[in-house]
Amino acid sequence: MSLTTTATAATPAPAPGDRPRRRLVLRRALKFTVALVALLAVAYAGLCIWYYRQTPKLSRNCTAELNAPTLKIPPEKRAWTHYRRALEVLEQRQDNEFADKPGEKDWPATAAYLKRNAKAIEMLREAAGISPLGVLYQEVRDPADAAWRARHEPSDEGEEETLPPDDDNPSLWGRVLQHYGGLLIILRAFENDATLAASEGDGPRLLANLHALFDFDDQISASNLSADDLVADVACQIVVRAIYDVLDDSPTVFEPEDLKSLATRLQATLDRDLPAFRADRERLFIADFIQRQYTDDGAGNGVYALHSAWGDESFVGEDDDDEQDRLKKHWDHIRAPFWACFVVPDRRELEAASDRYLSGAERILALPSWERKTAMRGFVDENPVYRVYDQWRGIQSLSKIDIVSMRHNSDSRRKQDLGALLIALALHSHRRTHGKWPTSLNELNSEILTKVSIDQFTGKPLLYKLIGNQPIVYSVGADLDDDGGTPPSPDEDYLGYRASQFNDHLPPPDGDWILWPPHEDEPAADKPDANEPDERETDAPRIPNPESRILNPES
Repeated sequence: MSLTTTATAATPAPAPGDRPRRRLVLRRALKFTVALVALLAVAYAGLCIWYYRQTPKLSRNCTAELNAPTLKIPPEKRAWTHYRRALEVLEQRQDNEFADKPGEKDWPATAAYLKRNAKAIEMLREAAGISPLGVLYQEVRDPADAAWRARHEPSDEGEEETLPPDDDNPSLWGRVLQHYGGLLIILRAFENDATLAASEGDGPRLLANLHALFDFDDQISASNLSADDLVADVACQIVVRAIYDVLDDSPTVFEPEDLKSLATRLQATLDRDLPAFRADRERLFIADFIQRQYTDDGAGNGVYALHSAWGDESFVGEDDDDEQDRLKKHWDHIRAPFWACFVVPDRRELEAASDRYLSGAERILALPSWERKTAMRGFVDENPVYRVYDQWRGIQSLSKIDIVSMRHNSDSRRKQDLGALLIALALHSHRRTHGKWPTSLNELNSEILTKVSIDQFTGKPLLYKLIGNQPIVYSVGADLDDDGGTPPSPDEDYLGYRASQFNDHLPPPDGDWILWPPHEDEPAADKPDANEPDERETDAPRIPNPESRILNPES
């Protein structure tokens, strides 16, 4: 019998000095960590004290710079002075006095309103012939405008509007919109009075209102301020719509000389060399914005001041009743010193990026419309200014200023619409003389159509086609392909409107942009059933209206 002995190796016990040594290392690491955290806290506290002691300094009065050219002009030579007097006389409209055309339910009330206010509308027409517009950008509510505002923009009962305290250097932001309500009232008066004159067969008054609309459009366009393009677009669309309505409903109101007069005015507008786009005014707005949100170290630099009036109140958590907004606002203020000093671009970088963007905008907008798209491709998305702005919520609002697309679309559509209208005038003149539509634009009266207007997509003349007895004037549209005057398929979203897009990220639909006649888009709900016979005329193409987007001046 043999015995097997198994030896078990025992783990050696730690040396007496190992455990205290390990505890010592841990204590030192903990002390170092605490000291480091304390040091960082002290440093961050010092950064916070330094940061929140800094405040933006207003070194420029940008509002005064913007107003300086207008102040050199005597008030009596500014159109706005005369518009204001007319608005003080013009009655406030009631809800039933906003009809657009005879035959609508409220048109009798609208016609009565226009007749009661004939003198005030005449004063508005006289003001339209004065240049420049001469609006001053100052307090949110210019005291000189109080009388007409009280008449046309009464506050709700029991509510009184409070004005900000007097400020020798008011912010430019928000000031550009202060007079737009009055401008839209003026536009509505011209448009409705032109319609009334046409319905009454009063050619001279109709023509006077149309020329007033052209003059008004010239006044707004001359400001060279991108925000004014909104009103200029409305003015252009209204004059185009007004003339088309008269040509469709009562063309004999226009005498042959009236057609020539309008054609001459249209051609002059198309041929006019508008001042090349200069971003000087936009530079003022951005400079004013930056100086109100950035500190100034005296050497042309500074950091973003979240605690400025604009950064704190206008862009971060306005709704204090929302717990999530309040927490977000507190967190923003905690991280602001570090973020502003080490993450968000400094003042010099933001100003440089802004200048690069605006200089690029001037360069692109100096090109003809049909050459801009290539230059615009990627400009907005890749430009440094957008990457800079998106790093902090407080300055993201600047990234919404897409001057290039806004000005390009406005300029291109304006020229496209007016060019088609000029051709339409010549076509109507030919039909009145010869009793039929021409087969080619070469047959048109050269006194009215001296040259065929340019398609802003291609740089070539706009196209004309006679299908059966239906004439159409059209552009090749966004797909740059001549489809023979065929609009996009009804299955395409937005129908003809998509074909009129100058800057659309979506693939363009296959079809042409029908400029004239401007028929309304057919809503999907009103499309005829495929199983039911279509009672519409079959000799004319179905023509959607890309201009059905015309803005309501009262909206």
